[in-house]
Amino acid sequence: MKILDSSAIICILDELGRPDLMDKVLELGHDLAVPRYIVESELRGRVKRKIKEMAKVGKVVILENTAEDLKFSDRLPKLGPGERNVLLSYRKAIGEGRRAYCILDERTARSYAEKTGIKYTGLVGLLRMLKNRQILDERKVEEIRIALRNSSFRTPKDFVI
Repeated sequence: MKILDSSAIICILDELGRPDLMDKVLELGHDLAVPRYIVESELRGRVKRKIKEMAKVGKVVILENTAEDLKFSDRLPKLGPGERNVLLSYRKAIGEGRRAYCILDERTARSYAEKTGIKYTGLVGLLRMLKNRQILDERKVEEIRIALRNSSFRTPKDFVI
């Protein structure tokens, strides 16, 4: 299961306009999941509608975190509530014996994940996986790289997918 934070969702669905990328992750047999907090509090407009549509047809699972669960996240004051919900969802999934991976792009959240052994990657890592598994050809990869570079998504000037 790939547990997505809002930045990856917004970039894929809004800035890149490429919902097909989420379909390609599904084609590889990965489940996509988003904590309800992110859907309700961090997504807006057509991105929020698209995620809800994807959930209705079973392409995305909306993960529930209870108030009791969220007590864990109180120990992470440097992280935003979206990142805390992603990390909490990861811990719950692992505790239930499921395989999970966080899709995090914020430096602080990635640093916490690194220190605590949480499996994670970012949007570029997700795209790299699609490239390495030959789901995206070189032409598509270059198109996406240029689009990412021209978006508000923060990437190093000379990044490579």
